[in-house]
Amino acid sequence: MSKNENTNLNITLKNEEASQEVIVTFSGIFHKLKKYFMLWFMIAIVIGILVLVIGIINKNSPRTPVATLVSFTYDGVEKGKAPDGSKFDYNTLKSPLIIQAALDELSYDLELVENIRAGIAIEGRIPADAIDRITTYKNVYETAASVSAAQAMLDTTWYPTQYTVKLDYSALKISRAEAATILNTMMDCYRDWFFERYGFNEALGEAVATLDYTNYDYAEAVDMFDDTLSSLASYISSLSASDSSRFRSTETGYTFADLKKGISSIRELDLDILSSFISVNNVTKDKDRLLAYYEYRIENLSREQVIYEEELATIAESIAQYEKDQIIVFSDGTQGMNSQFTEASEQYDKMISQKISVQSTLSSTKQRINYYKDRILALKTKHVGATDKVERVEADLAKLSERINEMIDVVNRTADDYYENVSLANSYSILVPATASVAASSFSAVRSIIIPAFVLECLLVVLYVCVALFEAVVEQYNKNRRKAAAAEAADAVDAEIVSCADEDDDADEDEKSAKSRKKDK
Repeated sequence: MSKNENTNLNITLKNEEASQEVIVTFSGIFHKLKKYFMLWFMIAIVIGILVLVIGIINKNSPRTPVATLVSFTYDGVEKGKAPDGSKFDYNTLKSPLIIQAALDELSYDLELVENIRAGIAIEGRIPADAIDRITTYKNVYETAASVSAAQAMLDTTWYPTQYTVKLDYSALKISRAEAATILNTMMDCYRDWFFERYGFNEALGEAVATLDYTNYDYAEAVDMFDDTLSSLASYISSLSASDSSRFRSTETGYTFADLKKGISSIRELDLDILSSFISVNNVTKDKDRLLAYYEYRIENLSREQVIYEEELATIAESIAQYEKDQIIVFSDGTQGMNSQFTEASEQYDKMISQKISVQSTLSSTKQRINYYKDRILALKTKHVGATDKVERVEADLAKLSERINEMIDVVNRTADDYYENVSLANSYSILVPATASVAASSFSAVRSIIIPAFVLECLLVVLYVCVALFEAVVEQYNKNRRKAAAAEAADAVDAEIVSCADEDDDADEDEKSAKSRKKDK
């Protein structure tokens, strides 16, 4: 190929009269691109600047809400569950209690609570991996071979784990910086509320600490302390069951095992010794009232005993009738023998655990009934304790109450430390705080308009190329037309010359013929 040869682009133009093929060279197109390059470049720069300025102005406009992004990462959130297993309500992010706590911390007027709540919008986000998984499930569902497999796909539902919280502050008559501060403080207050709500310890501590043993008889006070310690022991056992790291609190220095030993020590030493002293010496404030209390307790526990016995019988019957999962192992031998055995399922194990728990509770109930019957017999057959014994019991109760309150405080602080730093350490986090800085807003605006600006610039490039191609085609088409017209004109001149030559030849022939005739004559 010679240097003057170019790669050509063939374009066929058609009209009602005829069609014409226009050959456009890439050098011709490049020439047109070069011709309009500066115009396109200037327009692209101007449009890019305008889009950027409009985005920044809109981002910092009072009509544009401030926003923050928060995330929840505990087990069950993707199924719409709260840490305690209940349904998770994301609207608690804008609860009046949260807003009020934030305004109190910032010393704002509490009259803004409803206006702020009305200006908050919450948008949920489903993680990208969950979306991919849902899409995969959909594809599997469309090709599922069985109805059960298809139904399993339909049962897969995902809930947002991230939420964008936006605050429209246009009606609040505050600056953007103040709106961002209020929103960030709200999210911090929500963290405190979240740990208090799902830490499971504050309600227990408050309920126990509010009881005043002085309003009860001595034996009743002992029962109240025993119930309190039982609740604390059960609570610590539940925490210990979910702890796999042998947690030791940096706040109190205790592990859950240490707390269980401390509670057991109070019950087995202080409480049992005091209870025995009260029982042996019949120490009471009102004998008749105490007898009525014991009789009521026996009646109440007897009803509970019947309930536990019926529940235990039902569980035992269910276990007896339950069919365990069967596993068949196919033999690869020549005798065709298969091995078959049963394996306890998860549901079977749960029923066994329920049976053990109910049996334990039933045994404890029977023991309490026998204890109250013995106390009634002692009160009816023995004299009431003397004044010195009453004073000793009251002093011991005061010491015991102080120790129990100290134990409640230690349990609460240890549980707080556990939930905030282990169990719920990363369950709630603020991924992107609200901001009002010009630099951050400008960066956010640039980031948010990158795709629209890129699409607009691509369209401008396409338009630029199309204009250059159109100009090249039109120019080549006009050249072809001019060449065709010139060729037609040349052909017409040649035809006229040929016609004149033919006429001259005819004239010469006529003249020659005339001369020949004269000569003949």
